[in-house]
Amino acid sequence: MPPNPANLDSFNHQSTRLSTGRTYHYVDELPTDYDADKTITLLLMHGFPDLWAAWKHQICHWVKAGYRVVAPDMLGYGQTDKPNELEEYSFKKLSDDLAALLDHIGSPRAVLVAHDWGSVLAARFILWHPQRALGVAHLSVSFFPPYKEYVSLEDLAKKFPDYAYQLYFADPANTKKIENQIEMFYRSLFAVPGSTTGRIDDLVQVLDAEVRVDPSVIKTILSDEELEYYITQNASFHGPLNYYRTSRIRFDEEKAGDLPMTYAVKIPVLFLRGADDRTSPEVRIALMKELLPQTKVINYEGSGHWLMYQEKDNVAKDVLIWLSENNLTKL
Repeated sequence: MPPNPANLDSFNHQSTRLSTGRTYHYVDELPTDYDADKTITLLLMHGFPDLWAAWKHQICHWVKAGYRVVAPDMLGYGQTDKPNELEEYSFKKLSDDLAALLDHIGSPRAVLVAHDWGSVLAARFILWHPQRALGVAHLSVSFFPPYKEYVSLEDLAKKFPDYAYQLYFADPANTKKIENQIEMFYRSLFAVPGSTTGRIDDLVQVLDAEVRVDPSVIKTILSDEELEYYITQNASFHGPLNYYRTSRIRFDEEKAGDLPMTYAVKIPVLFLRGADDRTSPEVRIALMKELLPQTKVINYEGSGHWLMYQEKDNVAKDVLIWLSENNLTKL
């Protein structure tokens, strides 16, 4: 039976201890005509504060089109390990985890499809493991190269004011505030576009307010069932927030590894963004086009950050078109 997006239990859930020592939960869906020598694997990488289930609609489309689709809960999320130590969230270690996952499932190479922090990690995975990627689709967050000099979150927020919220997420003192108001947190992040209550600009004020707002007043793009799944699966936020706390670790390891400024192997690149999303400034998109001129860019008018929900059918369709255009249908 094919998986049903309305029933998350209908997906093929797996859990394994990788050669890196960490245990990952992931969904692994095979097409009906699966051939280990010919079928291309799509490795999906969610961002903050998501889960594998963010891809549930796209998984069904892509499996039907003949792809093997593997979607893990990233480290710190859902049913995957949640180490406390900050250094365990180094992007070198996360990249090694994903390489080990591909080894475990028997896929030497894969097409990466990634969103938000997953998109940043996908870029670093390719820099650390250039021979493992057949192509990459970045959603919402564009490729940017390793920094030549360290840029703190404070300096990043000064340069890109829309990133100021990251300072709040990076502060360990705020972890419990988020966990104690987790429904409000999710409703605010996934608020219906145009909401005057759930904007991310207002999120910090809402979480710090002495008088609590009733979360139910915020309309979201998530169904009640989807919201409940996120809340139960991501009850702890120490792991997810650690992605905002590793900028120094990432810089040091990338400098020590002498990572290149762009992908060492020329591969197809797709960038999908919501026109109303502020997480990829135009200057970064221009830099991506300069460093990766093969990038195909698609803008979705009227959509924001959460493309897998807001543009669920278009994301599925446009990724398939891009794969076909680049002869990434069979090995």
